[in-house]
Amino acid sequence: MIKFAINTGTTVSLSKIKPFQHEMKTMSQENYIRLRREIEETGFSFAPHVWFDGKDYNCLDGHQRVECLKRIIKDQMIDDIEVPVVLVEAKDYFEAKRKCLAAASQYGTFNAENLVKMLSEVKMTPIEASNHFHFPEINFDNLMKSVAKTETDDPEESRYSEEGLEAYKSAAIKQIIMYFGAEEYEEIMRKCSELMQENNLESISELFVKVINEAHRG
Repeated sequence: MIKFAINTGTTVSLSKIKPFQHEMKTMSQENYIRLRREIEETGFSFAPHVWFDGKDYNCLDGHQRVECLKRIIKDQMIDDIEVPVVLVEAKDYFEAKRKCLAAASQYGTFNAENLVKMLSEVKMTPIEASNHFHFPEINFDNLMKSVAKTETDDPEESRYSEEGLEAYKSAAIKQIIMYFGAEEYEEIMRKCSELMQENNLESISELFVKVINEAHRG
C-alpha cells in the first residue's frame, strides 16, 4: 500500500485527476524507478496541485507524481485510491494553463557545492542520491570526484566538515550493504583495500571515481 505522508484536508480519486500539459514533460523509465523508490521509502509527501473546472480536476503541478501513482496501483492491482491534493484557483482555462506553465518552470539554479553539503547532512552519498533523485543540472559523477578530492585535501583546507566526510563514509557503507548484503561486506571491503593499495588511492571514494571513469572510457 502507498503511504501518504501529507494531509491537505482535501482528497480526490486518482482516476479523476487529469493531465493538463499535453506531455510537455515526460518521465523516463529510469526516473520512474527513482520516484517510485522515494515514494515507497519515505511516503507520498508532495500533493498534486489541481484546478477544478466544474467537471475535471486538472493537474497543474505534479504530473509525474500522479503518473507514478497510477503505475504503482496498476502493479498492485488496485482500481483507485484517494489522493491528497491542493486546490488552485483560476478564473478560466487560459489562466489555469498559464499557472501550469509557471509550475513547470525552474527559476532557481542548483549549486553543486551546496548540494554536496545538503547530501552530507542526510548521510547520503552522490551515488545513493542518484538512485533516488534527478537534477538535470547536476552530474553525479562529478560530485563523486569532488567528494574524493575533499577527502585527500589537507584537512585545514577542506571545504567540508570532518563530520560531513564521516557521514559520507557511513552512507557509502550503508549503500554497499544494501546492494550486496551484510554477509559480503567484509569481503568487499577487503577487496577495496587491496585495490586502493594497488592503485595508490587513499579513500573508497577515489576508488569509486576510478572505476566510474574506467567504465566510461570502456
